[in-house]
Amino acid sequence: MQINRILAASATAALVAGTSILGAAAQAPAQESSLPQLGSCLAQKNTLDIVLLMDESGSLEYEAKDGQVDKNKPGTDVEGNRVDAAQSFIDELVTRQEDTGVDVNVRIAGFGQDYKSGATLPGEYGEWINLDGGSASKAKDEIAAFKERTGEDYTNYTNALSGAYQDLTRSGSQDPCRMVVTFTDGDLTAADGRDGAEEELCRPGGVTDRLRAAGVTNVGIGLSAPHLPSDFSLFRSLTQGGGPCGTAAPNGAFFEASNVGGLFAAFHSALSTGNAVSTMSKADDAFNIALDDSISQLRFAAIEQEDLGDNAVLTLTAPSGEELKLSESGSATLQGAEVEWETITDPVLKTNARMTLADGQSWAGNWALKFADIDPNAAGQDVFTVAELQPGLAVRVGGGEEGTVERNNEQDIELQLVDASGNPRPMQGTANSRVTFHPENGEPQVLEENLDLSSGSAAIPAAKIAKLPAFGRLEVETAVTTKGEPGTKLTPFLNASALSVGLQNLPKINGGIAYNAEETTVTTEVPVKGPGKVWLPEGSTVAAEQLPDNIGTVQVASDHNSPDNALELQAGEEKTLPVTLSINELSDGLVNGSVPLSISALDGADETSVAVPVEGSYTVPLSKGGFALGFILALLGALLIPLAILYAIRWITSTIPRQRFGYYRMVVDDHNGRLTYDGAPQPNINILDVNSNSIPEPTRSFSAGGRQFSVRNGNPNPLAASPVVADVAPSVSGGDGAHIKGKAKLPLAVQGEWMVAGLGGDRYEVIALPRLPMSEEEKTLLEGEISTEMLSRIEKLKSLEPAAPAASEPAAPEQPQGFGPNFGGGSNSPFGPGNTNSPFGPGNSPFSGK
Repeated sequence: MQINRILAASATAALVAGTSILGAAAQAPAQESSLPQLGSCLAQKNTLDIVLLMDESGSLEYEAKDGQVDKNKPGTDVEGNRVDAAQSFIDELVTRQEDTGVDVNVRIAGFGQDYKSGATLPGEYGEWINLDGGSASKAKDEIAAFKERTGEDYTNYTNALSGAYQDLTRSGSQDPCRMVVTFTDGDLTAADGRDGAEEELCRPGGVTDRLRAAGVTNVGIGLSAPHLPSDFSLFRSLTQGGGPCGTAAPNGAFFEASNVGGLFAAFHSALSTGNAVSTMSKADDAFNIALDDSISQLRFAAIEQEDLGDNAVLTLTAPSGEELKLSESGSATLQGAEVEWETITDPVLKTNARMTLADGQSWAGNWALKFADIDPNAAGQDVFTVAELQPGLAVRVGGGEEGTVERNNEQDIELQLVDASGNPRPMQGTANSRVTFHPENGEPQVLEENLDLSSGSAAIPAAKIAKLPAFGRLEVETAVTTKGEPGTKLTPFLNASALSVGLQNLPKINGGIAYNAEETTVTTEVPVKGPGKVWLPEGSTVAAEQLPDNIGTVQVASDHNSPDNALELQAGEEKTLPVTLSINELSDGLVNGSVPLSISALDGADETSVAVPVEGSYTVPLSKGGFALGFILALLGALLIPLAILYAIRWITSTIPRQRFGYYRMVVDDHNGRLTYDGAPQPNINILDVNSNSIPEPTRSFSAGGRQFSVRNGNPNPLAASPVVADVAPSVSGGDGAHIKGKAKLPLAVQGEWMVAGLGGDRYEVIALPRLPMSEEEKTLLEGEISTEMLSRIEKLKSLEPAAPAASEPAAPEQPQGFGPNFGGGSNSPFGPGNTNSPFGPGNSPFSGK
């Protein structure tokens, strides 16, 4: 058995009892892992969008320490074991999908200084993959490419997580659970210095808070080689909390590994959502678990942390004493259990298995897992073992109805323990639940501290909830202990359900506000049930801890905005309340918050308000966005305002919208009507170049392709829109041929526009300004527009040439300082001569900042 051991020395990963399965040996986590929240979300929404984010820094290949790189010494993962471990994570996702039916969508992305995915580099990275047994190989192939991706000089978590957040908003899924799993081998470093990146990452309302407020589960996996330890305090803080990064409540976990076995254990733990038992123990110790016949399924995995020898094999021992060696892959029957397993030996010895109780059989008793035939010198080595019982076990709230559970103050709230198929599942051992109601914009109320669910069902009077009517989330945290002497205590699992509890004479709100928007205004509906009146007070806004950048306040309005024009419902009648949500400026991002609805009895008595949840996403559409002069509408009734004020208002509002964009320049030659674009018969925009030519967010001017573009406010009409004008003549807009005195005239929203300039004779240049990240669809559309319109734009330029001399070729742009494919170091760089400002020289931290 060949096992690569570049990452030698002992494992530092240790069991964190109850929740965080794998953590640093000498450092307990700051808080309990929030991954049960992920399990609760999956049980409720049954859809998971996940970005798997892989570090591409050079420290994976070479030693980077104290600002110096030594190519003669190995980095943290020369053998690329992170690839095999990440591929095993895909297997875990597929298993979860098969066990529970959850719809899984995964995007494989990378990062160094910048975030890289199919959205930013479509020719190199893949798109979203709807994951199942058939598509898993595609995801694994994408991961395999990261074995060679070790050319990055920085580990900029800020840009990486910000990019993942943007991708999650554009997945196309309807109200999914969202998750980011990030692998890295080092601390935060950035091209512009660590301080600014850390500030943006950790400040109130920064990247970390944005992920938390949006409900994104944020999991970190850190690789710290014994010969090259890493400081993961910042990453641990931003994922599982307990540190200074972020102010919102954390929603994630951090797992640290020091070897290949630890990596596999960490990726396995990234989906630990409860109802499991795990341990880090010595190789010659047995892992014991008590089963009873109310449990019908069991999944387990065992992973060596160091080499146990060529003959080592995992054995499964039944209560009867019968033993089964789980070598290679196979299936067998053992004391009422149908056992299927798969064992790999390279790069690490790992066994995954599933046990199913056969019909009419009993497997009650103590079972044991233990490695056998290990090398005598490896008896003291660590192994990681985890078992999940009854995958998909959940507590169902209500009678199985879809969506929000509605009750009145005289009814009970039913709870039922069910398996992954929705069938009742009483326990022969114990199942005790803590039941908490979380009202929107209110303090949590514990309804039951230790509710017995072992019979499979229980009920709680709805009147236990204070301050009715109320709308919120009912959380049920359940801990199962199997029957036995002793039984096996499993980690708690969490379930949640939307709950509306009202009074008999008042309406019930049967759901919150959920939407996906590609415009600043979107209309949706809130389901309600009578009797009574419902209205949304005028001037309502969404209350949220964090909103996407630039969108401003989310205003919510309805035609039913007062008791006088309220939506009226008779007893038992069901209707919907139409609501419209509006923002100032469209920007990619997620919204999690609430808005209060007013309700009363039909006669107007008992008026009160109920906060309902708001979950939405905003996405900037791929099509060209027009610029709306919002201030004009406000000024239509104020024409007597002095012109000076109008001019001032126009100047203040005439700024280029804050939407990322880049540029691409191509030279066009006219051969008697036959055009060539950089020598090719058709325009071909290189997305890699566009993304590398990112233009810092401008306000009134910018430079692209050697040309200057500026906002012009010279129109004597103070209500006229201010354009962006290219400082080159002759030139015209590519979209409509517009110009001002022979210079291309573009709209303020320049993103997605292009212009043409004459270079003399039959030579011309095109400068395109695609929005970032540029997709293949946008590339195709823009290339098609250029190809279609170019001849007419050339004719337009020819008509301008007598009044405007041809532009000269722009000077070659200064080559960016930094690192090329071979790291491009400076005279002080270990990678050879080049840029003297290399971050591998004194003062800046290389790769991952070790």
